[in-house]
Amino acid sequence: MFYSCNKGLENMHQLPVEIETSETSFHLPIENNVHGNYLKHQVVSDSIFIGINPFNDLNSISFFDIKNQKTLKKIYLDRNLFKYNLESFFAVAMDSIYLTSYATRDIYLINSEGHKLNHWNLDNMNGKSYPGLNGYFFSFSLYKNFIVDPHKNKLIASISDNVFHEEPGSSNLPKIIIIDLEKNTIEDFIAPPEGRMKSRGDLFFPDDIASAQFEKIGDSLYVSYPFDDLVTVYSLKTKKVIFYKNPSAPIKLPLFEPVTLDKKKENSIMWKYRSSMPFYEDLNYHPESKIFSRIYHFEQDVEVTSTYRKSAILFFDSHLNYIDHKIIENGEIGIFKTSKTSRGILTGKPENLQENENSLQHNRVFNFNVKEVAKFD
Repeated sequence: MFYSCNKGLENMHQLPVEIETSETSFHLPIENNVHGNYLKHQVVSDSIFIGINPFNDLNSISFFDIKNQKTLKKIYLDRNLFKYNLESFFAVAMDSIYLTSYATRDIYLINSEGHKLNHWNLDNMNGKSYPGLNGYFFSFSLYKNFIVDPHKNKLIASISDNVFHEEPGSSNLPKIIIIDLEKNTIEDFIAPPEGRMKSRGDLFFPDDIASAQFEKIGDSLYVSYPFDDLVTVYSLKTKKVIFYKNPSAPIKLPLFEPVTLDKKKENSIMWKYRSSMPFYEDLNYHPESKIFSRIYHFEQDVEVTSTYRKSAILFFDSHLNYIDHKIIENGEIGIFKTSKTSRGILTGKPENLQENENSLQHNRVFNFNVKEVAKFD
């Protein structure tokens, strides 16, 4: 099942391979009322960049044609559409955009004009019940926190228990919800804590990286956490674990201790802890390149205010075997600035290093290509 969606990769390692990365950048002019940086963003069909800024530009969505390098438009959503403000989105296409808002269990479907096409409320859905004694909510994250499979009309989202700040890592509460939008049914809750998330016990990692990351390929779901090398792969048919993988790569997260709840409540302590700790961004699969990539941000010296993080892009084959990595110099990739494409990533520098305010700053394209390395006796 898993291998069938990656036909042709089984023999990838008959010869040693490495990854060639080609980098290009572009200048895409923006209009006065359109931002150049976005906190949440997605590239659709390798050509349309869609972005939102849920904190400082409420309930607006911007669209760019990165293939032809032009601003398309910015729309403002009807405030009456939501109980609270827009928090996240997932675009199947430019005219098929799913939305969630803060502190609700509502899902909306709109077109590119902002007109509502459909609406679902999880509280009114049939199907499985959440196994926790308390309620749950869609996890807030600057990473991808939900996706929609348009072929099966399923939505998959990361969730957190309502006792988020007290829930021990050793609990068996699921971190992923699967919803059948066509049947208006909650299909299942899966993926309880694994790895460092589980072994933290009664201690805590920072809130902004405590939500599950995931990538869907065919009928398999790859679940990970920013503070762990481990990837757990689930079957979306059986809802069971297919395998665990702790990729053997030369770059790995060091061991660092989670903190007590009391320390977690101290903003100054947590700012220093979070700012210095290394972590991973999403695990991404690139179907055209037929590889996985995962950005790793090295730890940072917070005492030196002029420093920026060094990063690395790690590459894995279809079985999550390590292939290669590319070091990215300090500040060359901004945190939360990367969207995946079928061949690589679209990214940009940190906001305070942006070159100007008149162009889209998500403007650097890395394409990845697998290259066989000849062996000589």
